[in-house]
Amino acid sequence: MIGETPIYQREEKSRMGIMLIAIGVILIFGALFFPPLEKNTSPMLIPVSAVVIVIGYLTSRLYILGYFDRLVVRFGKFGPLKVTVPYPGIRKVEIMKIPFIMKWQAGLRVSFGGWFFNPGGMQDAVRIEYGKHKAVIIGTSKASDLKSFLEQRVAQGVKFS
Repeated sequence: MIGETPIYQREEKSRMGIMLIAIGVILIFGALFFPPLEKNTSPMLIPVSAVVIVIGYLTSRLYILGYFDRLVVRFGKFGPLKVTVPYPGIRKVEIMKIPFIMKWQAGLRVSFGGWFFNPGGMQDAVRIEYGKHKAVIIGTSKASDLKSFLEQRVAQGVKFS
């Protein structure tokens, strides 16, 4: 709901998102101020750089927000990349180690056992099973805090008003 204050709030910063923004800015600067090696490369470089900057911005911060009746995980303050998990539907919450190969892959993807929200560089994650066959994996530096919060909300038996 608009104007609702979260009970639990965590912001994870992504080094990968910041690096993508920097790479996009460098590419635009190079396209504008240095002559291209080939005639047709410069016009295409600017839109590609803009897409890189937008992707970097969308994945630069991961917000984990616990409200009265649900958990919301999203990239960016108002980003479209989000998932909402109602507490009454949570079946299982566990802490897991992120495999080394996936540790630095920032972003949102379908992964082993659910949607994987990873700001990049995280070693631990919380895996939440909810609904009939849904799961979400959240990379965070405070996995034990998030797990404790979720177990507490589920144990309280949150009722919808």
